[in-house]
Amino acid sequence: METTSQDDLDDGDGKLSKDQRIALMLVTRYYLGHVYDGESKGKKKPLAEKELFPKLYSRKWRQAVDEDERAASHAFNNFLRSGAPKAAEYFYEYFKPLRGRFAKAPDFVQHMYGIVYGEMTEQSSGDASLKSIIGKITEDAINKDGTIEKIATSYAGRFDVLRYSAHLRQPDKKRPPDPRIMRAALEIFAPVRDNNLPTFEIRYRPHSLDDKDGYFGSQGTVYPLGTGEHLLFLGWEDPSKYPLVIVAKLERQPAGRKKAGLFQGLVIRRHEFGHIFASRVLFVRSPAPSLDAMSRRKKIGMFYRSDILARLAKESPRVPFSSLLNRIVNVVGAGGFSGLWLDRDP
Repeated sequence: METTSQDDLDDGDGKLSKDQRIALMLVTRYYLGHVYDGESKGKKKPLAEKELFPKLYSRKWRQAVDEDERAASHAFNNFLRSGAPKAAEYFYEYFKPLRGRFAKAPDFVQHMYGIVYGEMTEQSSGDASLKSIIGKITEDAINKDGTIEKIATSYAGRFDVLRYSAHLRQPDKKRPPDPRIMRAALEIFAPVRDNNLPTFEIRYRPHSLDDKDGYFGSQGTVYPLGTGEHLLFLGWEDPSKYPLVIVAKLERQPAGRKKAGLFQGLVIRRHEFGHIFASRVLFVRSPAPSLDAMSRRKKIGMFYRSDILARLAKESPRVPFSSLLNRIVNVVGAGGFSGLWLDRDP
């Protein structure tokens, strides 16, 4: 068994720090155990280190280790064992152009790659940052006892989704002013296992969809924010694959009521014609027996306000939809020189 000398453990000429060498050692181990194994699938036997890293055994490199092939093998093994410096420069150059090989590696491997080369891989930087950000903004609410259970109990189920249309069209001159409203269908699903978060599905029918029985969908996860007073709906839309972001405020429930009847939010999404917009949005619990029943023809899509009020009055006669729709008018104060509030007019 080869041994690692104290000289092997020194920082040497300073090209790579000890931390960089240890990180590079782990990158190499990952490459050998995962990436290379996948690339060599079907071979009768794994390639020897001499075949896998031929330049490591080249005459030019061996001259740097006393022209002895065994010395190359010793340096290779010592590097994998402790991050010894003799082979570190070789592996630094070997993996530098192979960033794409690590795009789907676990976060800790991508982090090690970043330590070595001073940056994360192109794909990993976004994924790792997103996980880190979500973890930071949700940790207080998730760690608070009973938050997830409370959200699942109060908000699981089906809701009508109502907001004013973002279409940039002239009003119909043949009828009195009557704004158009988009109606979609939402279902929030309780966690299926302990410590998991609620998930959601939204079905909507864009105005340009030719199939009047069809619909597009959005799926994602519901995250509690702050100490549980707001919810973040974070998902993606099919077929655009653009993100869907909704921040909603939890409503205070009357004493004795466990299920939330309605709540309000701000949505940011991609319009079917390509522009990004923000709007207030209203969620009202639906009596429909299933999401499929809510997604049928003439149930979701674009409607004039007067028409949708007539439909909703038949479906849920006790809900004051007219006043509720007034709550989600997109009013920006100071003649537009202000911001769009989630739950109040400026």
